[in-house]
Amino acid sequence: MKRRLQIVIAIVVLLSVPGFALADVRGSPDLTAHIGDNHVVPGERTTLQVTLLNDGELESSASTDPSLNGEVTTARGVTVNVNSGDAPFDVKTGRQAVGTIPEGVSSPIQFSVVVPEDAEADTYRIPVRVSYSYYDYISEGGTRTESDEQHTFRIPVTVEDRARFDVVNVSSDVGVGSSGTVSVTVENDGSMTARETQLSLASSSADLTFSGAQEGTRSAGQMEPGEQRTLNYSVAASGDADTSSYPLTLTADYKDGDGQQYTTSGTRLTVTPEPEQTFAVGQVESTLAVGDDGELSGVLTNTGPSDADDVVLTWASEQRNVNPTETEYAVGALEAGESAEFEFDVEVSDAARSGPRQFSLVAEFENDQGDDRTTDPLTVRQEVAGASDEFEVDIVNANVSAGGSSTIELELTNTAGEELTDISAALFADSPISADDDEEYVQSLEPGESETLVFGISAGGGALEKEYPLSMDFQYDEPDGDTVTSDTYRVPVQVTTPDGGGSPLALVGGAVLLVIVAVGAFMRFR
Repeated sequence: MKRRLQIVIAIVVLLSVPGFALADVRGSPDLTAHIGDNHVVPGERTTLQVTLLNDGELESSASTDPSLNGEVTTARGVTVNVNSGDAPFDVKTGRQAVGTIPEGVSSPIQFSVVVPEDAEADTYRIPVRVSYSYYDYISEGGTRTESDEQHTFRIPVTVEDRARFDVVNVSSDVGVGSSGTVSVTVENDGSMTARETQLSLASSSADLTFSGAQEGTRSAGQMEPGEQRTLNYSVAASGDADTSSYPLTLTADYKDGDGQQYTTSGTRLTVTPEPEQTFAVGQVESTLAVGDDGELSGVLTNTGPSDADDVVLTWASEQRNVNPTETEYAVGALEAGESAEFEFDVEVSDAARSGPRQFSLVAEFENDQGDDRTTDPLTVRQEVAGASDEFEVDIVNANVSAGGSSTIELELTNTAGEELTDISAALFADSPISADDDEEYVQSLEPGESETLVFGISAGGGALEKEYPLSMDFQYDEPDGDTVTSDTYRVPVQVTTPDGGGSPLALVGGAVLLVIVAVGAFMRFR
């Protein structure tokens, strides 16, 4: 009985404590808006990140269920809308739904902003409107009442006083398969002086590089507002490059008057390589023949698109038995569309075969940037003729009587197509023919010119009346100074009997017959 009385008294005491008997929960969220990096730059597109801080207020708390306290300080259905107000930029992102924000800090809410190039540098307060609902009252029995709130915060955003770099002009003489110069004219279109300015040009294509790298940097020094500067970049286009536009990106690194470093966002520009420098070979002729020296000549034309200096045409073919005396022919400067003749002296060995041949020539030149360049092979086809005689030997007189001596006369004609000098002729004979005077000399013969050669020969008494062969060759000098021995020439010599008739055997028979007739006549008339 006593214990029961103590419990009742304790309950009465607890109920009499202020606030304990009130189980209702009252409170509200307390939201404020903030922008982290609140600086924007003219001429750029950037992002403003808005965060919401909820510092909830609790007027009365739950006695038995503390979780109800957080419900009245939580903002629900939160939306955020940012307007530019009187600031000189455009907010491109519309109202954003954030959801529920308990006490604490929300995640960043991003809003895209575009700042015009002519935006005036200053600090502006832009309106940030936050709307939400919340439970302002919760009974311990679960009854809730809801309220709606909307607050507009004016948050400062600064349009910075910065340098801004506009590309005014781009020019290029870069050609496919060669290097050249890309000239970029840049203007500081901002309101601040840029110091220690470095302008970098970058390529995203492996076919367009800066001395083998993907980026080139040039120093522009100090650039005042409104000042222009032209920077030259050495750029190479590979042989696989197209004559289409290649994108490049220009970025600037500079300092302000306080030494603060800045880097601009990239400005895009394009460069289109010029067509590849080409040459053409035409009007090709040759005098190539097996076992002889000849020439291969033609006309080299600069087919553009640019002028070329120090052009050298190089013999690039590697063929056995057909070799140029010199492998290079210096053409010199050729303007676009201009042509020049060339000629290679070529030696064709005796082991070569006649027939069509394909030869490769390569043009090496210096472009208008002073860079050495080489074309793709220029192919030509020419015929290698069969072996031909240097001389033509015709018989003027080649007769000798059996048992007698005579002179023979031969007409020697130069068929080599070039002057031949110091010509020594040698005659060779086999029994029954012998050469008594077997050498002749001719000082020179022009192409097509002839000279009569005279040799002394004898025929043995037993020689028959018929043609016997004689052999002869020639040693001579070519125009280039080479001494050459010709192939062997064969000419016939006619052997006759002393009376121009039959053979010696017939003469003997006739003599015997005369003796018999004489003896018979003597015996008859004795």
